[in-house]
Amino acid sequence: METWLKEQLKYGLGHGLPALLRYPFVPKTSAELARFREKTGGMVHGICRPSEDYAQLVGAGIGWVREGVTFPTEDDGSLRDEFKQDVERFRRFRANGLKVLAITPSVGFFLQRGIDPRTPEGEARVREIARTIITELRDVVDGLQICNEIGIPRFGHPLCMREAVRFLGVQAEAMAPHKGNVIVGYNSV
Repeated sequence: METWLKEQLKYGLGHGLPALLRYPFVPKTSAELARFREKTGGMVHGICRPSEDYAQLVGAGIGWVREGVTFPTEDDGSLRDEFKQDVERFRRFRANGLKVLAITPSVGFFLQRGIDPRTPEGEARVREIARTIITELRDVVDGLQICNEIGIPRFGHPLCMREAVRFLGVQAEAMAPHKGNVIVGYNSV
């Protein structure tokens, strides 16, 4: 943990601080950001892990829900029942006029299943899992956040920052050809 923390601080000072000094209060605009705002209807107004009281959510002006996705597959490659339940929950939100931003499992869920993304075999499995997630969700969600805030120890440990970025990138790369209209990104914190 100590090495991980040192690397996080080094990375933040080396990259985050210069970026803040260079662009302190200037909002970034680009053609890509304009397309994103067009897709989302402007500013995203959403809520994380809401109840399924759809009328209350819509009445409060909520347009998006943010929900985690359970690990999608069993050891034999079949879809887990919990993942299927997530898919149905997302369908219900969308059927009631809400957009869905799903969050893929953090690195700890991969490690619990013996999948270490720092190894070539583990990276191949991460790609496979990412393809499964996007293939199963592309018609059910509007956005997909790869992992949760990987810069926070709870979600990124034991990966160092370089490994964490690779973990995110491998998934984004695996999802890109299959994403259709789904907005795919990450939340760096």
